[in-house]
Amino acid sequence: MLPGISVIVPIYNAEIFLEKCLSSLASQTYNNFQVILINDGSNDNSENICKKYTSNNPNWKLINQKNSGSQAARLNGVLEATNDYITFLDSDDYIDSDYYYKVAKKLEMNEPDIFCVAAKYETDIDNNKIVINNIDSGFYTDRNLNTILKKVIHYDKNYYDFGILPSNWSKFIKNNIAQNIYPKVNQFLKMGEDAVCTFSCISTCNNIEICNEISDYHYIYNPESIVHSYDSLYFERLRQLKINLNSLIKDSKNNQFLAFQLPYYYTFLIDIGIGFLHISKNPLKLLINLKKIKNIINICKMKDLIDFDIYSLENIPEKTRKRLKLVKERNFLQLLFYCIRI
Repeated sequence: MLPGISVIVPIYNAEIFLEKCLSSLASQTYNNFQVILINDGSNDNSENICKKYTSNNPNWKLINQKNSGSQAARLNGVLEATNDYITFLDSDDYIDSDYYYKVAKKLEMNEPDIFCVAAKYETDIDNNKIVINNIDSGFYTDRNLNTILKKVIHYDKNYYDFGILPSNWSKFIKNNIAQNIYPKVNQFLKMGEDAVCTFSCISTCNNIEICNEISDYHYIYNPESIVHSYDSLYFERLRQLKINLNSLIKDSKNNQFLAFQLPYYYTFLIDIGIGFLHISKNPLKLLINLKKIKNIINICKMKDLIDFDIYSLENIPEKTRKRLKLVKERNFLQLLFYCIRI
């Protein structure tokens, strides 16, 4: 029998995209799935759009919650999920009509703890760019699993690539694993929530299946995302991510294969953050420049931001290593001068 799938859709002021998203769910050729819509305090027409679908579909459920953030919405969805596998659909994305049928057929064969798929990224330039996991398709268990776990977070052939995409929406996770991990993830995270959830689930699993041949999920690129624009709280958010992910992986069964990769992930995120701190010479940007200077001061006060040996990291650009050195040594003046030059 094909397994049941619980689909969780976190929603916040998504009326522009939501109709297309939910319509793609309602059009699925597979019917052994439940839909859990979590309305995170939207103040637009999102709730009414949701009600249009839940009123006609008995396996659809709408939960309205006070605005608490996407991670709290995901957790509430997970706690309501009753099927064999849990997956996610972002409210601005959509899926092809036979997506869940294809996945269910695969899940039936090996019953993996975690099933990973590819996706189509839609941007202003390219609407059909297929993004895959760097690790090859296959069912991995026992020794084969140990081999790929060493490349899950940091795929060592390139700087910087993930071995497995960190996104929640590209995963189908056994219900019991998600129920164990998601309540332990910091609900107030505003950065890297997907990575914390995904890698923490992987840290407890006995097997993984990767299927790069399935790419029926359409991810809509959002240029306003926190990883694409300046955010004055970027480094504090990164620090909270780091604390949560370290604690979840520390005592897990797969810790020995994952922990050594984490500094590469943090290095990548710190490097991105420094890039956002460019000090403009345009006098009209004085206010934002002052905010960035204050941010640089705060970074230099974060003693635990870089608590790993930056010289032991292999195959990272030398410029990146120098930038991290300035942060690790909390060298405010040199870091400021660097941010003026970039």
